[in-house]
Parts: sequence; C-alpha cells; structure tokens
Amino acid sequence: MTLALGVALCAATSHECLAMQAHGQKESARAVPGSPSGRSSEAPQTLTLENLRALLKSGAYSDAEAGARSLLANLGRENADNPKERVEILDVLAQSLWRGGKASDPEAETLAKTEVELSERVFGSDDPLFARSLNTLANVYLFSGNLASAKSNYERALAIRQKALGPDHPDVATALNNLGAVMEGMGDYSGALRLFEQGKTIREKALGPDHPDVATSLSNIGNQLRRLGDYPASLEAQKRALAIREKALGPEHPRFVDSLTNLGAVYFEMKDFEHARPLYERSLLLSEKTLGKDHPAVAKNLFNLGSLLMEIGDYPAARAPLEEARAVFEKSEGPDSPNLAHCLQILSNLYATLGDRPRALQAAKESLAIQEKTLDPEHPDVAESLLTLARRSYEMNDFKVASALSDRSLKIREKTFGPEHPLVSESLEALGDALVRLGQSAQARRLYDRSLSIREKVLGSTHPATGEMRLKIAGQTWMAGDAAAALDNAL
Repeated sequence: MTLALGVALCAATSHECLAMQAHGQKESARAVPGSPSGRSSEAPQTLTLENLRALLKSGAYSDAEAGARSLLANLGRENADNPKERVEILDVLAQSLWRGGKASDPEAETLAKTEVELSERVFGSDDPLFARSLNTLANVYLFSGNLASAKSNYERALAIRQKALGPDHPDVATALNNLGAVMEGMGDYSGALRLFEQGKTIREKALGPDHPDVATSLSNIGNQLRRLGDYPASLEAQKRALAIREKALGPEHPRFVDSLTNLGAVYFEMKDFEHARPLYERSLLLSEKTLGKDHPAVAKNLFNLGSLLMEIGDYPAARAPLEEARAVFEKSEGPDSPNLAHCLQILSNLYATLGDRPRALQAAKESLAIQEKTLDPEHPDVAESLLTLARRSYEMNDFKVASALSDRSLKIREKTFGPEHPLVSESLEALGDALVRLGQSAQARRLYDRSLSIREKVLGSTHPATGEMRLKIAGQTWMAGDAAAALDNAL
C-alpha cells in the first residue's frame, strides 16, 4: 500500500463565468462537471436569453445548448443586425458547451473566439461585458487543458473588472477564482489558495456567507488545502461548501455532486475509506443520472471509486470502474487528457498488483508521456507519473532506472510542496527502496527515517502510512543486526 495521496479526482475547481459559476464550477473555468445530458428538463416553449441563463444556472447544460442553437438560428433568419443579442446567445452557447463537458470540441473554441471578437467591437475593450466574453473563452481553454491561453485571458478579464467595477465587486471575485483555477492547474497550490481566499473574502462581504458562490470559493480552498496536506482545514471548508450547496441548489445539482466528490477526496487521502466510499458512490449515481454515462464527471467518479476499491484491497472489483473511466476519458477528452494520465497511473498500479507487469509498465509509460507533453517538466503531476514508472521499473528489477525516476520525483515535490509534505515522504520511500536493492542501505535508511518523521508529524503516529514506514525500517534494522530495534518498530 502506498500513500496514494493526490490521486482522487475532485470535482472541477469551481470557477465562474460572469454571472455564473460552475468543480463549483471553478468559478472560472473549472466548473461543475458538465451538462446533465441524461436529464432533460423541459425547455420553455418561448425561448429567451433569460430562460437559457436559468437553464445554465440550474445545471441543465444540454437544454441550454439546444436552446441557444435555436435562438442563434432564428436570429440569423430574423434579425441579423442585432450584434448585442448575438453576443449574449454566443456566450450561453459557449458556456453550455464547456460546462457540458465539450470544452475540447473545436466548435467550443471557435464560438468563444467569435464571441470575444464581436463583443470587443460592440462593447469596447474596457467594458465588463467584454471581460465576460474573455472569461468564457478562458474557461474553454482551461477545460481543454490550454492553461497558458486560459491564464492570459483571465488576467485580462480581471484587469478590466477591477478598473470598471472596483476591487470589491463579486465579478472581480469570480475573476480571481478563475485565475486561481489556472494556478491550480499549473501546480502552484499555494498561489491558487491565496487567490481563492481573496475571492471568498469579497464574496462573503458582497453576497453573504450562505451564497452558492461562497460555496465555490470554499470548495476551491478546500481542494488546495487537501493538496497542501492540511486535512482538518480542508474537511471544514468542504463540509461548509456541501451544506451551502445542498440548501441553495438542491441534492441533485452538479455543484452539489462536486462537493460530495471533494469531501470524499479528503477522507480518501486521510485513508478514512469508511467515510469516503458512500460519498463516492452517491456522487457516481447522481452524476450518471444528471449528466449521462459518457460525461467526464462520471469518469472522474468511476476513477475515484476504483481507486478506493484498490486501496481497500478489492482489486477485481476495482478493474471495471477504472477501465470504464479510461474509455470515457479517451472518448470525451482525447488522448492527451490529464485525467486520462491519472487514470493510467492507477491502472498501472492495479495491473501490477494483479501480476500483469508488461501491461502495468506500458500504462505507466503512457501516463508519463501525456504529462510530459502537456505540463511543465516540474509540475507535481509529472512527479506523480515519474513515481509510478519508478515503481514499475523496480518491479522489473531495473533498480538504477527506478532510483533515477524516484530522485527526479523527489526533487519536483520538494520544490513544489516543501520538505515536509506527505508526497515528499512517498518519494523518499520509493528512492530508499531502490537504493536498498542497489546495495546503498545506509543512505536508504536515512531516507526512510526522514520519510517516517514527515508522516509522524503530518499524519500522526497511528496513521497506517506511518505504520508502513515503521515496518520497512524494522526490516532494515533487522538486516543490520539490531534485533531489539527491529522488534520495537515492528510492534
């Protein structure tokens, strides 16, 4: 068993579009996972922009998409000279696509770019409505994995809103939240946390403590705290977000489902599987009901449940949800999807456990190839893929390669998280394992001791991961001839 930290795929970081937000949808770009393609609330007979905005707010993204396409077609036939209305319809259509899990479709980027160009001509480059269009385009980029383009558009939207609306306007909070989503995607969790907290302060003051947008900020804050290893604070933030969303949005809204997933992720990383499992199972059922089985959010929930089943040792049961998640990610997000890379890592671990080492090694290599192609070479997700491949190399008795990959993973994590994060402990353990097999037991013991110290400090002396490291140290002290110390650690 490994620490398995940072594995759960949370609901999209909540982000928002001007008046709306979506994993809560990151207010910016990471939104509620998608459109309820499985549920069709009846669209109003008389379609209006107000109707469509309401559909977006309720999470009925497929209905909003259909209505926007209808309005756009009618506009072309009946009133080609109303550019302001065209901007509004394009915004709804582009939002419905990225919120509905279609951000990677070429049409989504084309529509959002068309909206931006028309919006600048109609409203001017300093108008908040132009900033909204920039935000929508940035959301498309964020959810399709183009972080650099998302960042530049979010920054431009933020500057416009701060100048036009003042620093304490809710739309400024949305822009901060969205920019935080990009920082999260780039692996700068501390930077993302600062932006999310700034946005939360603005929202609580402007909207009140129980507003759904405050829940979005809390959800995003909780995700960063989890990644940074502060589990008690993360639990508190996610529980508060869940309560707000259940009361304000209802128990089947995509954002509420996101909160179930996010709360489950905290328990998962604390190895509290008794609390995590029902949250993951409920989230999966609701997402299948509201979004349809081919939606990326459903794949994330399948992934999370499969990962949990692996952690509790039910390997045969874990295979089906993980392989189903892989197929959905490949179909819905393409071959370079970061979510696909994460799924391949866990499948690699599963195949190795089931004794299929060639398939395990191939899955690990594919995962690392995706991460290195799409991310900065020092991104934390690259470190995770490096460690997965290091383990597969170790299992194939290629200890020099395992050592080099583990060392590279360790350096990335130390730089990103600092020297005392649980993920650093995980890389220290893997490097120590390889060094033991290379005959460098003394150096390995120092790494094990450091790993144990981190786990005792961060996770506590009774945490299962702490026990695993003590058992490993017991083996080393026994081999060194210190039977008393070995027994002490083993007990």
